[in-house]
Amino acid sequence: MSEGLSIIIVSYNDYRALYGCIESILRYNDIGPRMEIVIIDNSTTNVVLNIDQYRQYINIFYYHMNHNVGFGRANNFGVTLSHFDNLCFLNQDTKIVEPVFAYAVRLLSAGNVDMLGFKLVNDLGRPVQSFGTMPQSWNLLNLFILTDTVRTFLGIHAPHFYIQGADIFIRKQVFNAIGGFDESIFLFGEEIDLTTRFDKENYKKKFIRSKTIIHSSGEGRTVKQRQERTRQLSRSLDYLYGKYKFRNYRRWILANRVKYLLTRNIEYKILSKGPNI
Repeated sequence: MSEGLSIIIVSYNDYRALYGCIESILRYNDIGPRMEIVIIDNSTTNVVLNIDQYRQYINIFYYHMNHNVGFGRANNFGVTLSHFDNLCFLNQDTKIVEPVFAYAVRLLSAGNVDMLGFKLVNDLGRPVQSFGTMPQSWNLLNLFILTDTVRTFLGIHAPHFYIQGADIFIRKQVFNAIGGFDESIFLFGEEIDLTTRFDKENYKKKFIRSKTIIHSSGEGRTVKQRQERTRQLSRSLDYLYGKYKFRNYRRWILANRVKYLLTRNIEYKILSKGPNI
């Protein structure tokens, strides 16, 4: 492996968002040839992504899975195709809006941090959830007052936290050492499970508030799509509880269900009226 960054993007039925993500990466590529993009396409459509237009600018690899194998499994497969010693798991509905790659590679390569993530904002520049609270740090304040979205707004995470899965930067050696993503989780909760094993080995992670990435998650979804995401989240949380059964885990899971179902849209609306940070 050589020093650089492999960006892994799992695509699913939204090529417009994916093209926008790729073009934003190219626009703010501040490490030149030390970057590559690996796209794993989980799409169920017959449309095949045309990446030839980007090959003159960057090494880009594309693999169509022919069916949706799940987020974690697709990312793990993408890692097997990567060539650099640092990884970035980037959602297709994200956009890079400033140079961040050289900064991330410098931190990871120096050995001072093993995983990091940047502040996420929506298309209006308002903060959205960039990290979450792990069960070890959960208490009643996290349910309605110091929720993860409010914590992101304030830039203050709990002592035990996970980086939101939309933009995880991690050293490849560390990712492989802890076993990668759990492929039993189809969607949602992968970063929580990964962080549980990451923390167990006493690796270091960091949230970077000074740089931002756009994450458009949830915008424009239908009611049916939101309902399916809620059901999938519930299945993932049940799996995590069965796997770990940590102290506070059951209450943490119940609290996350309540927060997701009852308060998420409300707190986003409140925060969207606040100052742009």
